[in-house]
Amino acid sequence: MKFADIAKRAKATKIACVLTDENGVQWVDVGAAVYRLEGLPKMSSEDFLRLAGVSEEKIGSFYVEGNNVPETSLRNETGDEIALTSDMAGLVVDMDGYRLMPFYTALHGVIWLDVKNMEPIMKGDTNYLRFFLRRFGNGWMIAVKDGLVLIAIIPEKKMSEFLYEQVQILWMRCEQRGVETEREEEGRNMKYQVCEHCGAHLDHGEKCDCQDER
Repeated sequence: MKFADIAKRAKATKIACVLTDENGVQWVDVGAAVYRLEGLPKMSSEDFLRLAGVSEEKIGSFYVEGNNVPETSLRNETGDEIALTSDMAGLVVDMDGYRLMPFYTALHGVIWLDVKNMEPIMKGDTNYLRFFLRRFGNGWMIAVKDGLVLIAIIPEKKMSEFLYEQVQILWMRCEQRGVETEREEEGRNMKYQVCEHCGAHLDHGEKCDCQDER
């Protein structure tokens, strides 16, 4: 992940809490996600903001203390994590400043993530991204690994009942439109021509060879 992309998220949320895990690896909690800091000297939250280009006068406007993520969540492996084999859906819902995308899971339904929190990961120079589902309080989080190394923790975005109803309506409309389109395509594929000489059914543009045999 590029530092500039992580810094961009911190500036957007006005949160930058630098954490150090049990192995001495540093992370930054930007409120909506936690990202691994690599290739950088040991630093404080204020140092992170200075490196991100935040002026001394504006550093005070950032939340730089506290940690809402349990220390165990920063471990590379946890006993309760579930590997996810499905990809993120191509549907994005813009609402209340969030860009929400559903992430389908086999056992626990749909997990909604803010696409903005995925940008530092997707833009980064990664080798093999893998996603794991972990418990996070009363909800879920997605643990992102580059190969075997944990690089980010992204808590789910709880969906309101209103948004859930709107998405259900959108899904039903899309499903209905898909069925209608499929029927139209089937109808077009069933069209054929009839040879005036032998009565054979021919595909569109196909020429009958019955006269060539004579």
